[in-house]
Amino acid sequence: MAKLLWALVCDDYKIESGKVSIFGEFSNFAASQFPAVQSSFIVFTRWAIQPGEQFQCDVRLVESSSNDFGVTTGKPTRDSPVIDTISTASKANAFAETCTIAARFRNAYFPHPGQYSVEILVDGSLVHMIALPAIPEG
Repeated sequence: MAKLLWALVCDDYKIESGKVSIFGEFSNFAASQFPAVQSSFIVFTRWAIQPGEQFQCDVRLVESSSNDFGVTTGKPTRDSPVIDTISTASKANAFAETCTIAARFRNAYFPHPGQYSVEILVDGSLVHMIALPAIPEG
């Protein structure tokens, strides 16, 4: 099974000559008023894989239904509403040992300030979460 090596949230990226450049890594979303829309952001992941391996990667933006995400358990509840999901089917070539996936979210809607998270799933199983709180500016 694919193993997540690292994941981050950023504004954009570029791959050139086999090198990855990450632009604007961030850990929260700030807005002057809510509801708010983030026009674009990327969840960038790197995976360890077996040559020729296939897997399904889903990246979800989730609103925490409790208001204590990251304070107690660090996990949203089972009934947390999913705001958006980006799905990618990936197949490694015969020689690859790593795979890079960039899930671009467009016009992500944040109805109010509070706790949100990015969930990363492989073949339907949750493998990682990133806290992404939405906070008022100022």
